[in-house]
Amino acid sequence: MLLPRQAARAGLQPLVVAPEFGGQLLGKGVAVENFPGIFESALTSGTRVVELMRRQALQYESVFLGGIVQSVNLSASPITVTVSCDPATPDPSAPGTQQPAATATPLATPITISTRALVVAVGSNSKWLGVPGEDILKGHGVSTCATCDGYLFRDKRVMVVGGGDAAMEDALVLARTTASVTIVHRRTEFRASKILVNRVKSNKKIRIKWETEVQRFEGDPKGPGLTHVVVVNRQTQKVTSVGVDACFIAIGHAPNSHVFGDQLPLDKDGYVVVEPYSTRVKGMRGVFAAGDIADKVYRQAVTSAGTGAAAALDAERWLSEAH
Repeated sequence: MLLPRQAARAGLQPLVVAPEFGGQLLGKGVAVENFPGIFESALTSGTRVVELMRRQALQYESVFLGGIVQSVNLSASPITVTVSCDPATPDPSAPGTQQPAATATPLATPITISTRALVVAVGSNSKWLGVPGEDILKGHGVSTCATCDGYLFRDKRVMVVGGGDAAMEDALVLARTTASVTIVHRRTEFRASKILVNRVKSNKKIRIKWETEVQRFEGDPKGPGLTHVVVVNRQTQKVTSVGVDACFIAIGHAPNSHVFGDQLPLDKDGYVVVEPYSTRVKGMRGVFAAGDIADKVYRQAVTSAGTGAAAALDAERWLSEAH
């Protein structure tokens, strides 16, 4: 949300196109504890933080359009964006404030927006297991962000699911503060780098369950949260209930770049490639990228906000130079 605020302060007319409900902070259901100025318990829910950001952006006359982008034409001049809109609803974060008229367009009737500059901030989604109990226990012991939530489980038993570098790094970080870490991996070998694998195997607080998959999560989101993870050995088919207080799923991320087709330069993992020390998309005019869609290293709310502000500055400068 720093992006629209920064752009509006520069005298631009930022239009934010996004579903009414979505995004990492809303979808993960976790408390936000690592964002500057957010520290009181009443303010730390992802929903509340997004609400505050939106209210701040609205003060600078940013416009929010609740809808889903159906297609983008980056070769057009100006760039065109086709949006399928939700019915108009009052902005929940600003009582009495009406949404732009475009949101009154029925969902089945797309509208096309023209713009001279486009900031791609569609993010990436953490991959989930899709097993029973996962959805209801998200934010109650089941998480995809050990960096965000690991400190909540100091001196407790935790589990990590995965076999890549991210899973190894999560396990090593968690082992510093938790009572024990159990890694569950479906294969007989990790695909992570050798140096990380060696560190994990030599850590006395970490144990490994090979050739094992998660069947379901058990617990009560209104009570203690996650209490057990039911796993099955792929070779013996033996089912085991493992008592843990938290489970961190580290099986990768999926960048949300599909709506752009082959119009954007992507790396081998699907992340948008930007120019060095800039948010400008490589080889593109008037197109910028911010947040997780161009970041496969940090993936934090605070770093995404920073690149959002940078993208607004880059867009302002580009518009000034080009026009």
